[in-house]
This record gives sequence, structure tokens and C-alpha cells, in this order.
Amino acid sequence: MRWKPTKLRSPRHDASRSLDGAGGSAPGADSSDPFPSLIMTASVITGPAIDRFRTYALLCALKLELKGLQRSGRSAYSIIKTEYNLKGSRQSVHDQLQSILAS
Repeated sequence: MRWKPTKLRSPRHDASRSLDGAGGSAPGADSSDPFPSLIMTASVITGPAIDRFRTYALLCALKLELKGLQRSGRSAYSIIKTEYNLKGSRQSVHDQLQSILAS
């Protein structure tokens, strides 16, 4: 049995409608190009900001663990306790690490 398309898909954005429904062009559609290009920017983290960013990433991972999300490998809770010599429950370690980042 061969698959045959029954109908062509319409584009995701209708250029005749704007976000407010009043009509107009698509956001950022300055030219006649139906698919306007996007400008992407990136930030490079260097120097002492690397350690701060990693600590913040561990804090966010611990926050997700508090909500019940699990990950493979070592938990963020055990990594934080080992590296920062913190003691206590997940919530108290989260609060202690938050105060470390705030200072």
C-alpha cells in the first residue's frame, strides 16, 4: 500500500494576518521573502564567570530534583554537597547554595 498525500500543507504563517488580528505583514517580514531570516546571537562565558555559571546550572538542576525530576549519573544534590561541603536536606542545600550565589 502506497501513501499518497491528499492535501498540500498550508504555510505555518499567514502573511495577511498579524498578531493582533488586524491584518498586515508578519513580524519581521521587511522584504518580499516568504521566509525571513533570523538573526541569532550567542554569548561566550569566559574567566571566573564559568564557575559561577556552573554553580547556577547546578542550582537549577537541584531545583528540578526538588520537583521530582531525575537524571542519570550523580545527582546535582550529591555534586553540590561534595564540592561546597554543605549538609542537610535537598531544600536546605538549595537555600544555602542560593545564598552563596547571592553573595
